[in-house]
Formats: sequence, C-alpha cells, structure tokens
Amino acid sequence: MTDALLLIDVLKDFRHKDGDALLESYRRRHPALVALLGEARSAGMPVVYGNDRGEHSRPEDVVREATEEGLAGQLVAEVAPAAGERVFLKDAYSAFDGTDLGAFLEDQGVHRVVIAGAALEHCAFQTALDASRAGFDVIVRGDASASVDDEHERIALDYLERVLGLEVVRALE
Repeated sequence: MTDALLLIDVLKDFRHKDGDALLESYRRRHPALVALLGEARSAGMPVVYGNDRGEHSRPEDVVREATEEGLAGQLVAEVAPAAGERVFLKDAYSAFDGTDLGAFLEDQGVHRVVIAGAALEHCAFQTALDASRAGFDVIVRGDASASVDDEHERIALDYLERVLGLEVVRALE
C-alpha cells in the first residue's frame, strides 16, 4: 500500500479575515507539521500540496508570495515544496474539486492519504471528505494542522472520526 502526504493550504500569506487566528494556530502546530513532512520525505512518501490559487496561475508564485510577502514567511519556507513535489492550485475548499489530484494519486499507486494543513475545519476537512469519497483510505493529522477556531476543529475531527470512520490524530494541547 502506497501512502502520500497531502498538505492543504500550508503555503499561506495569512493576510485575510481569519488570518490572525489561523496564524496563531499555525505557529503552535508548526513543529508537528515540520516533523510530519520530514518523516514523509525520509520514508520516500510522495508529498503533494493542494493550495489556494489566490490570484496566481503558477505554484511558484504562490510559494514566493507566502514566503516573501506573508506574515509567516520563514515558517512557510520550512514546509515549502521540494523539487519534484507537486502542487495543485485550487479554487474551492477541497483540493480534489476542479483539479487532477485524484488522477495523479491513482497514477502514483496511492491508496492512503495522510492529510494535514490549514484550516483544518475548512479546506483540510473538505479534502478529507472528498478523498474518502474517491476511495482513498484517509488519516487526518489534526496535530499537524492549523485551525481558525478550536471548537470548530473539534467538531470537524469528531465528524471525520465518528461519522465517516476516518483515522484522526488529535493535538495534545
């Protein structure tokens, strides 16, 4: 069984309505995110990014804006894509919606996706739903994901775990 790490919206500039709350959570969860990414790369797992497009049509522009102009440039740089890692730019909450992500994962022989990102209760949640619907086994790493609202994060994780039966790893905060 091939696993892939799917990072959702970790390439952020945090310049939006909920940016301050999300950035605070991103800072708290960043060490676990960096560790998860390092483990995946060391194990040779495919690392794939699904990220909001914003006004950009090229992934490198999203990365540049987040690292050079964003409010957490150094943190984002530590989890930015390495050479050869795919970035799917999205216009909706789910990284599967309107992208070729599902086909790409299937072509790579992926059966299980490990999902982490920001905001857990929004885009990471929707991506986990769609990954499950597409037939992938799903692990949601809440411990390595940022959220805008702790209560909404709890509700989202409870739903994924209790209703959908997905594997969830929660933060120990």
